[in-house]
Amino acid sequence: MKFIPLELLYWGHDEGTESTRVDMHWHDYCQIEFCHRGQRVCLGANKQEILFGEAEAVLIPMGCRHAFRAYKGKGCSYFSFKFRVPGEANLPLSLQKIPADPFTRYILEILEALLARTDDELNCSRPLIQEVLFMLLSGLLGHVQNGSGRNEEHELLLFMRRAVYQFGSAISIKMIADGLRLTVPQLRYRFRKCMKTLPPEEPRFTTPADFIAAEIMTVAQNHLKNTDLAINRIAKLLKFNNVYAFSRYFKRNCGVSPRAYRSQFSTTHRESSAQE
Repeated sequence: MKFIPLELLYWGHDEGTESTRVDMHWHDYCQIEFCHRGQRVCLGANKQEILFGEAEAVLIPMGCRHAFRAYKGKGCSYFSFKFRVPGEANLPLSLQKIPADPFTRYILEILEALLARTDDELNCSRPLIQEVLFMLLSGLLGHVQNGSGRNEEHELLLFMRRAVYQFGSAISIKMIADGLRLTVPQLRYRFRKCMKTLPPEEPRFTTPADFIAAEIMTVAQNHLKNTDLAINRIAKLLKFNNVYAFSRYFKRNCGVSPRAYRSQFSTTHRESSAQE
């Protein structure tokens, strides 16, 4: 999964009633409206209308005029994300619908879990909550750039990514195969078939284990480049037994230690509590 660096400015959940309407406007940041329940309509320039429902979203690039209204006078609920991205992120220049697929439904599950937390829990876990939101939003933008995987084989990769997000380094090929109700040889066959269908620019992997290792490294590198999380906290999020095991794994796959990797990108991403 490709991750897009971003600065999360705001996120929230709201309810739209039959009379709820947002007039045409624009802003100097990007926005994603993610539908939770019901349906909503996003209006754009040249009378463009995008209807989006549960687990669907609309990506609104910076400076793009847009408005919202209820669909057929019915209520809805939605999550709103406002963020900035670097110029090289190469996002669309106009409104773009993000259709529902296994990855967006996974995101909705996580957002619903966050919504179920009390305010006190959210306040106590604020750094972790922000990190989870960053990962979800960044992954969703990468998902948009790569194109949603809607055929059976691409859904295999989405399932595997989801397993990595959930279980980290504790995931195994057998666990993935069991989750898909496949044997391990069947999983390997489908994986090889999937690799042959990817666009030319997508990386290829020989085995599912190679793919999993690359996904773990992508998540780890994203944490190190774009957050201030301590290295021992990153190790815990990725389900390593301890920070030493994580550091050895990272250096074996990247050639440098997590601390050295982080120092290549920003002098502000330093932590005092991590041990290697």
